[in-house]
Amino acid sequence: DEDAVDQAREFAKALTPGGIVVNIAALETGDGYYECVLLRVASSKGLLEANSAACQHWNKPDQSPFFPHVSVAYGNYDRQQLDAALSLVDGMVPKDLNDLSFEATEIRIISSVGPCDQWRTVGVVRIG
Repeated sequence: DEDAVDQAREFAKALTPGGIVVNIAALETGDGYYECVLLRVASSKGLLEANSAACQHWNKPDQSPFFPHVSVAYGNYDRQQLDAALSLVDGMVPKDLNDLSFEATEIRIISSVGPCDQWRTVGVVRIG
C-alpha cells in the first residue's frame, strides 16, 4: 500500500498545482459493473493532460476513448433497477448539470481488495 501512495505522490507532482476543475455533463447508466449509474464528466484540457500523464507515469498506453466519469452506483442491475436508480439520483442533482462542478484537489489511493464495502483508503495525496 505504501508503494502505491509513493507512486501517486510522484504522479501528482506532474499535475497542475491547485487541482483539476471537473464539470458534470450528464447523468446516465453504463454497461459495466463499475459504470452502472454515473455522472459523465465533460472532457477538458486539465483532464486530458492528467490522463496522459497517468498513462505515461504508469507506462500504460493511452486507452481510447477516454471516458471521464464519477461513479454513483456499482452493480449488475436489470433495466428496471437501473431506471429506478437513475430516477432516484436524478432527483438529487441540479436539473441543469452545467451548474454541477467541483475541483479535484487530491488523489485518494484505495485498496480495492474484496467487495466494495470492504474497500479502504490507504493514502491521500494533494495534486500539484
